[in-house]
Formats: sequence, C-alpha cells, structure tokens
Amino acid sequence: FAVGWVYKIDDQYQKVGKVSVLIYNVGYLVSLIVGAILGIALPYKPAEVDGAASLGVGLAVFLMGWIGSTGVAIVLAKSKPEVTVLSKLWAIMGWHGADDLRNKANNCVRDTEKDGVWTPYSWKMELQALYRHDCFCA
Repeated sequence: FAVGWVYKIDDQYQKVGKVSVLIYNVGYLVSLIVGAILGIALPYKPAEVDGAASLGVGLAVFLMGWIGSTGVAIVLAKSKPEVTVLSKLWAIMGWHGADDLRNKANNCVRDTEKDGVWTPYSWKMELQALYRHDCFCA
C-alpha cells in the first residue's frame, strides 16, 4: 500500500493534480471494499440468491466504481493540453514509487561498467531482475 499509493505521490500530484489522484485512489479503494462486502454478504441475506450471483454483483459494483472513478479522475486531471489520455492514465494509475524502489534495488550493487544501469520496461533488464541475485545483494 505505502509503496504503491503513498511513496512518490507528490510526483503524481505534479503531473495531474492532487484532486485527480485522490479521486482515483479513494474511488478504487471504496469500490473494492464495497464490492467485496457485497460479494461476500449477499448470499447470506435472501435464500434465493446463490453465491455466483452475489459474486457477480460484487464484481460489477467494483468494476463500475473503479471505471467511474478513473473516468472522473481523467476528466479532472490538470495537465498541459498536449498530454495524451494514456499519459494521464499512467500518471494517475502508475506505480511510480515501486518503480523508483526497483531502480534503486537493482542498481545498488550492480556492476554498471559491465552490465549497464538497470532500467525498467525492457525484457532484458526485467529478466535480469528476476534471475540475477547479484543485482541487489553483495
């Protein structure tokens, strides 16, 4: 939670605005909690509702809330006019803190002269982070 939503949140605020990021974060969390409660609690209320139907209701509530809060966050995003919708989505929904920590962890002991600097989003570097133990331990 802290790495995904709290660490580096100021970078997100600068890119799309605080209101936009908070609407997405709160909307996602509330939708998840309400959808999970409905999916779990509905089968115990009326006898004619089975588990699959209540799971569908919970999932539908979650997805509608998540998509709705994402849409509102994009509409309210304060960014330059030339910024695309996909860039806004990444600024709102991206895992900026986790990427920063991955960069630090994978580069702290790495031999940069031999292997170069580790950067995310390339197959070669991601596979090295997966199988190489010497990237972040001495």
